Amino acid sequence: MNVIEKLQALIQIPSESSHEEAIAQWLFRYLKDAGVQPEQKENNVFCRIPGKNQTKAIIFNGHTDTVSAGTLSEWGYPPVGADAGVVADGRVYGLGASDMKASLAAFLELVDRYRDEVPPLDLFFSFVREEETTGRGSREYVQYFQENWQSRYEDVICIVGEPTGFEYIELGNRGVHHVELVIEGVACHASQAAGKTTNAPELAFEAMSRIEELKKEWGKSFVHEQLGKPAVTMTGIRSSESSVNSVPSSVLLRWDIRTTPELHPQVKSLMEDALGDLGKVVGLRDPCQCAFCPIDSSLVRAFEAAHPAVEHRIARGGNDCGSFIEVGIPAVTFGPGKKEVIHQMDEYAPVQELERACEEYDKVIQAFASCR
Repeated sequence: MNVIEKLQALIQIPSESSHEEAIAQWLFRYLKDAGVQPEQKENNVFCRIPGKNQTKAIIFNGHTDTVSAGTLSEWGYPPVGADAGVVADGRVYGLGASDMKASLAAFLELVDRYRDEVPPLDLFFSFVREEETTGRGSREYVQYFQENWQSRYEDVICIVGEPTGFEYIELGNRGVHHVELVIEGVACHASQAAGKTTNAPELAFEAMSRIEELKKEWGKSFVHEQLGKPAVTMTGIRSSESSVNSVPSSVLLRWDIRTTPELHPQVKSLMEDALGDLGKVVGLRDPCQCAFCPIDSSLVRAFEAAHPAVEHRIARGGNDCGSFIEVGIPAVTFGPGKKEVIHQMDEYAPVQELERACEEYDKVIQAFASCR
């Protein structure tokens, strides 16, 4: 299989987040047939290819899950299934093509390259679950790596294959918290609501006013030199069922909060301080960690040697880099694909980027191997 065929095979396997059994089994079989002794824990699949220098290692990390395909009839090309992975106009179409099965295909190309040739240093490949929802796959892999491998190396770096079109590396990202406020009021006829302090929609309005003040405060107090300011975005508001002339008994508000390192661990408590007298503050999902890869790390030096013109950016969304950076493993994102088409109908990955993906990654391997 060439890299295009690998990507087509991966796209054809449905792997919506938390339903990744089939793609994990496919990857395990592929790696086993390649002779690299894979391991599988839950739906995480990983392997190691020993190199000449076993004091240094690179981890290639990628997630196997996708978001939902949504309404299938709105796709111009099949998103999943036996007919997916259509090649047209220099693109491979399908759900997860750029996010991030193109990188998974490129990683398999590297495996094929080095199964019969000893790489200059140890190579690890981690194909992990649930990045789109819980982020637990990379955390589970990092724990495994710490327990079994990290102490053996003098220098370990990680490349997360999120799509950057090979035009730039992302050095970090703000963290992510999703917070919900549940306001319980008292239902009543609207004509009887005057003067009452139990009107849930009015309490919700007060909550929104307080959040606006909190945003201004955080924008001054928690600025990070590289990651910038925190952001607080309302993403949902819903009341219990009521008629137009009735006050509903409850209102639910939701916010997406993008954090900087100093703010990140305080979000829940600060939200409770600001809103706790109005209702119950609930954290949703596991927070995504803030992350920033040091500019002077061996990883960034290797990239600058391998790709002198590569641009440095900060990721707008969260990703799995933070799981590695948190335990002292420098990590950046770098991979084939177009970020602007992910989570959209007719997602695609450019053929040209796929065809040079193995070489782009191998340049970093060679540069890191010779980096002091």
